[in-house]
Amino acid sequence: MTVVRTTRVVLMGLAIVLVSACASTSTETSDTTTRSTASTSGGADSSDSSVNTTEVSSGGVLRVVVPTEPATMDPVRSVISDARVWGTVMEPLVASDSNGAIVDTGLITSWERPSATEWLFTLQEGVEFHNGEPFDAEAVKQTINSYLADEETRSGSFLRVVTDMTVNADGSLTVTTENPYGPLPEVLAQIYAIPPRYYADVGSEEFAQAPVGTGPFVFGSLQPGQQVSVVRNSGYWRGPPLLDEIQFTFSGDAQSRVALLESGAADIALDVPVESVDAIDESDATQIASAASTSLMTLIFEIDSEPFNEFDLRRAAAEAVDAEILVDTIFDGRGASVSNYFTGDLMDPPGPGWTGSYDPDSSRTVLDGLGDAPEITLTYTTGSYSKDTEVGEAIAGMFEAVGFVVERNPLDVTQMLEMRSQNTLDAYIYRVVPVYPSADVYTRYFMGTDSAVPLCASPEIDDMKGDLAVAEDDATVLDLYARLEDATLNDEVCLLPLFNPVAIYGLAADVSGFVAPRNHLPDWTAISVGS
Repeated sequence: MTVVRTTRVVLMGLAIVLVSACASTSTETSDTTTRSTASTSGGADSSDSSVNTTEVSSGGVLRVVVPTEPATMDPVRSVISDARVWGTVMEPLVASDSNGAIVDTGLITSWERPSATEWLFTLQEGVEFHNGEPFDAEAVKQTINSYLADEETRSGSFLRVVTDMTVNADGSLTVTTENPYGPLPEVLAQIYAIPPRYYADVGSEEFAQAPVGTGPFVFGSLQPGQQVSVVRNSGYWRGPPLLDEIQFTFSGDAQSRVALLESGAADIALDVPVESVDAIDESDATQIASAASTSLMTLIFEIDSEPFNEFDLRRAAAEAVDAEILVDTIFDGRGASVSNYFTGDLMDPPGPGWTGSYDPDSSRTVLDGLGDAPEITLTYTTGSYSKDTEVGEAIAGMFEAVGFVVERNPLDVTQMLEMRSQNTLDAYIYRVVPVYPSADVYTRYFMGTDSAVPLCASPEIDDMKGDLAVAEDDATVLDLYARLEDATLNDEVCLLPLFNPVAIYGLAADVSGFVAPRNHLPDWTAISVGS
């Protein structure tokens, strides 16, 4: 059965965190509700072409099985992909649509630049956190300060450019940056509002056990390793969601997720493997929704330690990998699309991308010239992303085929991130997600010695990052983004873009209102289950 609201976006060369002690709202059930089913992440966008106002059933419990349990439900320390669970409770400061583009329908309703280094933000009025704290400019200021102060933050690194914040008499907020910084509204689309008094009182670990936000659902319960449940926020500022409750359970095995869906034990299964699509789609009891993803699977080299501190060895490893074979054989040519871009597909026009190619003969020549075969450890996630184990095994085989001696190191994503922070990985395969739709996201997070995760650093890259910090006109900024991508992919070969996955969701036939998002963050408010 094919779902009517399936989003199938053509990629067009864009080849990439619990006892609810603080909830003041309650749940309620009604028979029918008329609402818009626009797909947004953090808020409905009335201009979205998928808007469909219809009378649908309200109430019910939606059972969702996802690959991995959030390591934390504190958004300050979590990875953005886990917002598909805790993002039901908390909302980003700036809303975005299902394609990741920012919209003015969220907690922040407008933004303008009084000067090159100032941003003025106007806020939604009358919004409260679930515990009754007001959402206002002071809450936004303290939210940003919490991200900036936390040494374990993942998203807070994008806010380092902020030097001052002023709460204005009219309730707006002025944010001053160290240098001209155009993408600040996009950055705020991945900064989630937290209640300042509660967060300060309990701290990160306790907050993660009972998170409080402004979102459409209130935290219900946590059974570690098994389930997170959230319940309808009947006082939600946009109007209550259709569902009474969502129950998230966790299974790292893709076929187990499919089996739960097909047996009727789950209503939605995330990251469905491509080989299960036809059976799910053809069944009267289930349906498929999919969208070309903005995420990017990459092969990353640790360039500051042996063996990949040698440029020739990095280049040889990159030329040993055939991304087309990965897409055609593991994803059946339809579960992913090859990408040569890192930041380039976030630019208009696109950047230079990886200009090399699959050339195993060249790789063998380089390795033969070394005498002893280089020994490497290849690390990859297992059960975290679609087909990640198979991709890791395949790339290990490609390395071995040209002369590398490979030790395979499959890990869950939390273990991998811990090892990455210690710089103990030779090479690893990892899915990166542009948490805001700008080339700045990867440039700021991964490039240069001052980046949060310095995957690629050189004097030339640092010089270009310095020029970027003071650039004011768009043409100069775009030129620097392109030169930085060229340096990262071609001059240094710090990483190799592989492919953009297609996000595939399996749904029970009685699930309606679901729109598959490119940014992996569904709009749960528009979904209903049952007739």
